[in-house]
Amino acid sequence: MKIDIVLRYIGFYFEVRQINERVDTSMLSNNIKLRFQFNLLMISNHKFLLLSSLDSDYSIENLLKAKEQIRNLFGLDVLFKYERLSKYERQSLVRKRISFVVPNRNIYINELALHFDEREERRINTKDKLSLGAQNILLYILVIKKESISSSELQVDLKVNKMYVSRAVNELADYHLISITNEFGISRIRLSDTKVNIWQKAMQIMQNPIMDIVHIYPEGFQKISGAFTKSGMHELSRISMLQDDERVYAIDSSKWKMLKNEFEETYDGNFDAIKIEIWKSKIPMYINHINPLALYFSINDGIAERTFEEYENVLSEVLGGYVKW
Repeated sequence: MKIDIVLRYIGFYFEVRQINERVDTSMLSNNIKLRFQFNLLMISNHKFLLLSSLDSDYSIENLLKAKEQIRNLFGLDVLFKYERLSKYERQSLVRKRISFVVPNRNIYINELALHFDEREERRINTKDKLSLGAQNILLYILVIKKESISSSELQVDLKVNKMYVSRAVNELADYHLISITNEFGISRIRLSDTKVNIWQKAMQIMQNPIMDIVHIYPEGFQKISGAFTKSGMHELSRISMLQDDERVYAIDSSKWKMLKNEFEETYDGNFDAIKIEIWKSKIPMYINHINPLALYFSINDGIAERTFEEYENVLSEVLGGYVKW
């Protein structure tokens, strides 16, 4: 059995390693020890006995008996590995809470509350909205220069954990916005179409992450400005030919809750005011600045024609083609 394939696939969701300990299968019934190959795995600090079968003809009743016998003898949870399973077979296993893995296709680990199944492409429904986690990862994949990226690279680049990435990637794959390929034994994530086409498709289901806008007096802002990120027209002036004096900064809602009492709010239109965008969650970043694609949410409403043209140029440069906005 190619255990490395199993480890790579499970490793997309959890920390996993093989345990080099021998399992004494002599006490197991012949019906079990002659049908399966055995490997010990540590998955997210949880020890499993992986039972690998070349077919799926073993009945649900016998699988349950095997689970019970192994738990009683070794105190281990069981993960069954198959080469293939039909949809009906997978549903039957899930109903009985029998954990299984079909590398690069399906995984269900009841003990770790993970279920990932084959997917058909979701039809875009504009009532649907991407989660902010999936949206942030898509914006990052769109803006980077690489053709593909691994899960671990996303974790490091975006300073997020493995589960954050795996959930977002699954969601993006549901819409066929990305695809997952195996390159030299490593799972790589890549866009499923050109950047321009993916952007225009995603625009239909992206949600506005800005939950509120306030205006504050500038006193005291400089001391803690590091908690904020340039946004809106302020940032667009930095990356384009546009010149605008408006000071706009973004901050996520959790940080704002801690800092808002440091400032006195004022009204929109006050010449000295600083505009603060309060984002629902983590602000999409790229090379120490807000992701230029995320500016779409900041400047989308009521913009002047000159601003429209400049941002359209930014989009076209980032996405590598003309963007109809």
